[in-house]
Amino acid sequence: MQHIKPKQAKFVEEYLVDFNATQAAIRAGYSRRRASEIGLQLLRKPHVQEVLSERARQLVAEADITPERVIADWRPSPSPIWMITRSGPMMA
Repeated sequence: MQHIKPKQAKFVEEYLVDFNATQAAIRAGYSRRRASEIGLQLLRKPHVQEVLSERARQLVAEADITPERVIADWRPSPSPIWMITRSGPMMA
């Protein structure tokens, strides 16, 4: 894995929160005025891309989330049935 500067490492962690390069740059401590530009520049750097990919793989492995698990765990929740009465709505 590549070694990156601490501010770039912070950007990687912040980017993985919401995949918003501008906000990640701001939260990592880069200039608010140039955050959009800096975020894009960081995402284009090969060594940042490598660290970003590796960290994303680590997070997925730690979370133990697979498509099969998502499908197995997904169950539609039954919607309650509501009745409207003179005194107001109530569950049936």
